[in-house]
Amino acid sequence: MNKIYAITIISIAFSTILIDSSFAAGPICTEAFKNKDSNDDIMMIEMYTKCISEGLGCNYQYAVVYHNRGMNYYHLSRYGEALTDLNKSVQLYPKEKNFYVSRAKIYRALGRTKEADADEKMAKKQQ
Repeated sequence: MNKIYAITIISIAFSTILIDSSFAAGPICTEAFKNKDSNDDIMMIEMYTKCISEGLGCNYQYAVVYHNRGMNYYHLSRYGEALTDLNKSVQLYPKEKNFYVSRAKIYRALGRTKEADADEKMAKKQQ
């Protein structure tokens, strides 16, 4: 009977960890994700910045937020900040091809053709 009880506790603890790390997002992040298609890049940069401070549940969520904020910077021609955020996205979740495609756009805007080509090649590998 003691062994069954111990297994149950471990199972419950494991489930809690999975739920907390996979789905956690506070109200600011929820609002940011709802408005992700907004044309107000400055507002979205502010929301994503607050979202990062608020905290998220997993690396993929952080990577998406950095990606989205980076693309808002890109739309405002703030390429240095855009590149910093896209680098962070790739670092956090290197399996996402769209992060490489977006970073290639930024590299092209900066005239860094070789790096853009390398990211486009890497995006094709992720398919």
